[in-house]
Amino acid sequence: MSTIMYCKIGNGSDINARQSANSTSSLLYRVPHGEKFTVVDDTDDNGYVLGYPTSYRSRANAHVLRTHLQTQVPSMDHTTSANCFGPRKLESGCFGRYVKNLQKALQVAGFFPYSIDGDFGPQTETAVRSFQQDKQLAVDGVAGTNTLTYLWTIARTELCLYGY
Repeated sequence: MSTIMYCKIGNGSDINARQSANSTSSLLYRVPHGEKFTVVDDTDDNGYVLGYPTSYRSRANAHVLRTHLQTQVPSMDHTTSANCFGPRKLESGCFGRYVKNLQKALQVAGFFPYSIDGDFGPQTETAVRSFQQDKQLAVDGVAGTNTLTYLWTIARTELCLYGY
């Protein structure tokens, strides 16, 4: 019998899914925090469970530490969004993977029709302002905690599916 669990949130890193039940075995893939994980075997004495990310049905079964899973749905608070977006605030002049995640989330939400380049420039600021105005948030063009949290609740499924 399989059980659905959720990858824990909190430290900002993905969960390692390994070929066998020990920390030195080959890494098969990483599972994002908040992702559903289907557990097919929970009988390992070393603290590992066997299963697969629910949205990645084509992935092979892998072992993850049971302590990295939880049964309740993770809350979508600033800690969760920080796992994807990094700092609690992204603004003009920022660049890198967290800005790419922000741009992808804005794209998913329908506010960023541009190429994702990882540069928080005028296009990203305009998209953030449009999102904030549409969602009745404080409009400042800065992706702070409230903006990131709201955006995460809208775009999290697609971001997890595509590894953002």
